[in-house]
Amino acid sequence: MQPDMSSNISSSNLSLHSPNSSSPPNYMCVEITVGSHLFAVMTGSYLLIFLPLSVFILQLGLQRGRAASAAATTNSLDVFTYNTIAMELIGVLGCCFYCGGIYGHVQKIQMLGIHILSTITAGQMFFHVLTCAERYLAVIHPIRYMGLKKGGGARFRNISIVLVWFLFIAWGVFTVLYSQGVPAVPTAILLTSSFIVTSFFSLSVLCALISPGPGEGGGDREGADQLKRRAFQTIVAITGALTLRFGGQLLSNLLDAAAALSYRARCVVMLSMIWTSVPSSYVLPLLFLHRAAKLPCFKYDSESGRGSEEARTNE
Repeated sequence: MQPDMSSNISSSNLSLHSPNSSSPPNYMCVEITVGSHLFAVMTGSYLLIFLPLSVFILQLGLQRGRAASAAATTNSLDVFTYNTIAMELIGVLGCCFYCGGIYGHVQKIQMLGIHILSTITAGQMFFHVLTCAERYLAVIHPIRYMGLKKGGGARFRNISIVLVWFLFIAWGVFTVLYSQGVPAVPTAILLTSSFIVTSFFSLSVLCALISPGPGEGGGDREGADQLKRRAFQTIVAITGALTLRFGGQLLSNLLDAAAALSYRARCVVMLSMIWTSVPSSYVLPLLFLHRAAKLPCFKYDSESGRGSEEARTNE
C-alpha cells in the first residue's frame, strides 16, 4: 500500500515545480480536495481492517515459530509476508501523519508523512520481487529450488531480506537529503524495473503452469491438476494486484509530468490513484491466511486445507 502512496504523492515532486510558480508543489496538496477525503477514507480503512489483520498474522506467525521444531524449515513465502506486513505498518504510520498534516494544516507533519511513505518505496518493491522470484524458482527450477531449501537457501533468503531493509534505510536517507522532495526519475526507474522483473517472473510461472508437464498422465492426475490450479490462481491474484498497483503509479506520474491538469486536479488524481495499491496490500496477507486455512469464507478439511497449499509452494 504505502510505497504506492509515496510514489503517487511524492514522485510528483519539487523538481518539477518552478520556484516562481504560484501553486504549491504537487506532493504538498494542502487544499482539502476530493482526493484528500479519499486518502483519509483509505487510511481509516487500513486502521480498521489492515491493522487488526496484520496483528493477527504476526501473532499466528509467532505461535508457529514457537511451536515449530528446531529442524523445521520456515516457509519463505511466510517470511516474506511477515516482512511485507512490517513495511506496510510503517506506511500506515506515514499515512496518519500525512492526513494529520493535511487536515491540521501543519506542513511539517505532512512532510514527515511524505518522507515515511517515500522511504518504504524501495523496500516493498523488492519484497514483492523476492516473493515472485521464490515462486519462479519453485515452479521453473524445482530441482534447484529443493536443493537450496536443503542447504543454504534459508541463509540466502535471510541475506536478501537484510539487504532489502538496508536499501529501505538508504532510500530513506536519500529522500531526506534530497531537499527538493523525492526525485521523480529514480522513483520512476524503481517502479518500472520492479514491474518488469515481477512481470517476467509471474508470466514465466503462468506459462509453466498452463503448459502440460512431463508424466502428467499418471494415477494422481486429479491431485496434480488441483495443485496446479491453485498455484495458477495464486499467481494470477499476485500478478493482477501488482499490475494494477504499478500501472496506477505510472499513470499518475505520467499525468503529472504532462502538466495538462491544474494543480487542484493533479492533487485529486494523485491522491485518488492511491486506491490502485489497495489490492497489493492485501494479496499476500490473504494468501497467507489461505495457506493457513484461516479464511472464514472458505471451507477447509482438517489436513488438506493447509497441506495442499504447502505442497504447491514446495513444488
